[in-house]
Amino acid sequence: MLHLTKWNIVNRGLIALATVGIFLFGLFTIPFLKQELLPSIQYPAVGILTPYAGASPSIIEQEITKPIEQSLLGGQGVQKITSYSSQGTSLIIVYYDFGTDINAASQQIAQQITRVQATLPTGVNPQTITESTSSIPVVQLSVTSAEDAATLGADLKTTVVPALQGISGVSSVQVTGLRNSIVSIQVDPQKLQEQGVQIAQIQAALQGSNALIPAGEINDHQQTWAVRVDGNTTDLQSLQDLVIGQHTCARAVPGSNCQPGTPIRLTDVASVQQELAPSSTLTRTNGEPSIGVAVFPGANGNTVTISAAVKDQLSSLEHKIGHHTSLTVISDTAPPITNSIESLIREGLLGALFAIIVILIFLLSIRSTLVTAISIPLSVVVALIGLKIEGYTLNIFTLAGLTIAIGRVIDDSIVVLENIYRHLQMGEPREEAIPIAVREVGVAVIASTLTTVAVFLPLGFTGGIIGVYFRPFALVVTIALLASLVVALFVIPVLAYWFLKVPTLQHEQKASRPALLERLIVPPVRWTTNHRFITVGISVLLLLATLFMTSRLGFGFIGNLEQNTFSLSITLPVGSSIDRTNRSAMNIEQILKTTSGVKTYQVTMGNDPNSGGLSGGNNIASFTIITDEHSDAKKVQDTVQSRVKALPDVGLVQVSGSSSSGNSAINIDIQANNEADLATANTAILNAVSRTANTTNVTSNLSAATNLMDVKVNAQKAAGYGLSTIQVGQLLRQVYSGQTITTINLGGKPQDVDLQINGKTDTIDDMQNLLLPSAIGSVKLGDIADIAQTKGPSQITHLNGTRTATISLTPTTNNTSAVTADLQKELKAVTLPSGVTAAIGGVAQQQSDAFAGLGLSLLAAILLVFLVMVATFRSILYPLILLVAIPFASIGSVLLLLVTGSPLDVPAFIGLLMLVGIVVTNAIVLLDRILHYRAAGMSAQEAVLEGTRHRVRPILMTAIATICALLPLALGLSGSSGFISSTLALTVIGGLATSTLLTLLLVPTLYVMFTGKKKAQTQNASPSFAQPYAPSVAVPHIGHEVHAYIQPKSGDSTE
Repeated sequence: MLHLTKWNIVNRGLIALATVGIFLFGLFTIPFLKQELLPSIQYPAVGILTPYAGASPSIIEQEITKPIEQSLLGGQGVQKITSYSSQGTSLIIVYYDFGTDINAASQQIAQQITRVQATLPTGVNPQTITESTSSIPVVQLSVTSAEDAATLGADLKTTVVPALQGISGVSSVQVTGLRNSIVSIQVDPQKLQEQGVQIAQIQAALQGSNALIPAGEINDHQQTWAVRVDGNTTDLQSLQDLVIGQHTCARAVPGSNCQPGTPIRLTDVASVQQELAPSSTLTRTNGEPSIGVAVFPGANGNTVTISAAVKDQLSSLEHKIGHHTSLTVISDTAPPITNSIESLIREGLLGALFAIIVILIFLLSIRSTLVTAISIPLSVVVALIGLKIEGYTLNIFTLAGLTIAIGRVIDDSIVVLENIYRHLQMGEPREEAIPIAVREVGVAVIASTLTTVAVFLPLGFTGGIIGVYFRPFALVVTIALLASLVVALFVIPVLAYWFLKVPTLQHEQKASRPALLERLIVPPVRWTTNHRFITVGISVLLLLATLFMTSRLGFGFIGNLEQNTFSLSITLPVGSSIDRTNRSAMNIEQILKTTSGVKTYQVTMGNDPNSGGLSGGNNIASFTIITDEHSDAKKVQDTVQSRVKALPDVGLVQVSGSSSSGNSAINIDIQANNEADLATANTAILNAVSRTANTTNVTSNLSAATNLMDVKVNAQKAAGYGLSTIQVGQLLRQVYSGQTITTINLGGKPQDVDLQINGKTDTIDDMQNLLLPSAIGSVKLGDIADIAQTKGPSQITHLNGTRTATISLTPTTNNTSAVTADLQKELKAVTLPSGVTAAIGGVAQQQSDAFAGLGLSLLAAILLVFLVMVATFRSILYPLILLVAIPFASIGSVLLLLVTGSPLDVPAFIGLLMLVGIVVTNAIVLLDRILHYRAAGMSAQEAVLEGTRHRVRPILMTAIATICALLPLALGLSGSSGFISSTLALTVIGGLATSTLLTLLLVPTLYVMFTGKKKAQTQNASPSFAQPYAPSVAVPHIGHEVHAYIQPKSGDSTE
């Protein structure tokens, strides 16, 4: 270290040039960092979505869900499988552990589906879907216009979508709620009978009308011509004139002019017209019918720049479409990102300023303060370069790590500079003083930094969502700390050589007398080392009291983001019509219109066929509400909730904000072997948990029975008309749902051709008289089938192949563990049917898994720190002395969390991890100095007093600077990102306060207690340890005045 520092001094110009180059490179890199709210995540799940129009949940379960589900159970890496069988849709979700290759998993699932495809109903095509944070749209727009729906849809596709798709970083633009133009064919069953045409003939003719058939080649000895048969229909008239059969005149009306062989055209049996496709959903924005436009980012898309570019184009797009068209931003993920980044940068700068002021107060030198402060921007810039290299983004986790690191990156520089300053005060020449000063503290500085870095290493291997979120956090802190070490050992000596002012003779004279801090610290250290057992006893009592106080702490997971948006939904009784739901929604819209602070609102009702049945239903209305930026979003949310609940006929009202970890609900999963036991257990548990305090939005996904019209076909009677049960089902499906037969190009635009049989009825009597075409003429449905009104589930859920019900509830407090404990008490009091199980999951399970993983990380961190210290001191005893002090650091953390009413959540646990490194960092610096004095021949008592006296200033400087740097975060001034940094900062501040006191009092006491009877290390080392630590440089002789100053006073007792 001595020669390296001398080389740095000699080549100081090169060091300065390299430093400036790295700093400028970092400034150049920063603008290219992708900005987002949370770290990019590939969710470890694959969904299988299978539409089957018209099928009831029971049919979906038996014919689609179960075959696919059974083929996937027991798959490699599968954590669990959930499924939802709803009206017309099956959705199966396969969950894996974080870190699983989802692309490979998706391919395996596709192969499994291929194997069972033959067992699925004809025409059913399962689709696999995956999601990541890039699946979340950057901006969602609502489009309202006076233009007719068909023209507006065309304008959106030709004007808006291409314009937004052309923005750099955008991967796709999706339009929802758009009613596309279709060709609707309504078949008259009576005319089918008269013409003697089967429905299958119409289907075959329609499919043949859109054929392009290659027929071979013709070679005329000069050129080759490809021959093709073009049967494509390109206009509506051609489709109407489509020949679907020929007259046989067997069923001709007597007296008619029927001629055998005359073609039967499509218009002879059906109406053919172009119209808008029926909509299964209703969407309104601010009370006006609307269409949705979602803009999705690409893998390298920058959310902030995409959002700005989209909003810049809105005015021009509105002008191009005309017709009073309005493009309204419903959701924008950029403002929370920019607000969080700006807040954290602001608090980081404020914290850095506080830290610099503390250094200035201690050193009373502007030059020394500026030299020390240089480590802050250099370390931050190097950390940002590391983020770019590793492919991480600028988000609230990485920025929180940088902000917290600001309080620690100056530690090494403080220790190095303070020792350089002390040597210069002795009047030593710069060329000699600086290398010697760096060598004296070099090993201690390296060891203390490595111990802090070692704390974050296990965090990188933590599984689950905690590992995904906090891995970049740990990386940025680690890089910043390592950068600060390099700055302290290489840059600070050069800057000190250039800029530190040599103390004058007057200063040297003052330096011979211990400073105020040094005079104040010696008496308490002398007392604690002389009363060792009393000191240790008091410390143990404080620790036991802390453990007792821990039971009064709340335990949480990760808090919620504070954003200016929230969701509201109402659920009317199952079976309610969309008209009834719409009336209730309109009443809520009036409330939102008149509520102060509500900026924009959007409501959606009905079933989205692409949502897997999870978008809701005709009895559900879902609202997205955006509040004014200057309003209190929580207050607006509470006001809206209370006013909506006061309305009549709104059913179940649920209101929820945003969560950083996804769903913030606690779930209770109930599994049973049969439907009756499941319903009984669901009701009993639902009634029990509804009484639990600090909970809201208590719901169950076990749907109430919905209305069903059950048609039982008499196979014998149907056979008399040439029909089978399957054919009857297909005909009814064409009556009530219709069927897309083919796609044709009309006017250069592809349009679906939907075939439907006239006869859709509303009553059971009408259904009895419904005419169905058959091989021998039309037949009434009631003549071949029994029709009955019955009840059935609107959705069937499975967990790992077993029918299940999930009860969800949202905690209204951060103390998730207390709510979970209350739920467990309620569950134990419920008597469940035989074979029924109930387990708590959701955020409660996430919290349990997170704390288990972090607990292992804490143990691993302590072990790594111990190994680093053993390697540093070449002894086992000294590291053990320092490790004993670690638990006592929690005293301040627990006390501060209790005083502020904050929970011990995941960020607070990360703070405890950091404390392990921080505690031993200061202790290493102190112990290193004590061992130097022991090596110079002092007794343990003398070395402790002199070492503490010389190290009190850098220890207090680093501690107070770190505390001040973290104060803005602890006070929650960082706004929406405070849910990460607030409890973490509180934990570190409280722990650092007590650990600093322990470092200065308890560590010296323990050292004297365990080594007081050993001889100074200049003599033979104790044989019970490995080669003891010995400094490579002799400590200057301590003057008689100082030696006298640290001698015990008369009357001091020893133990």
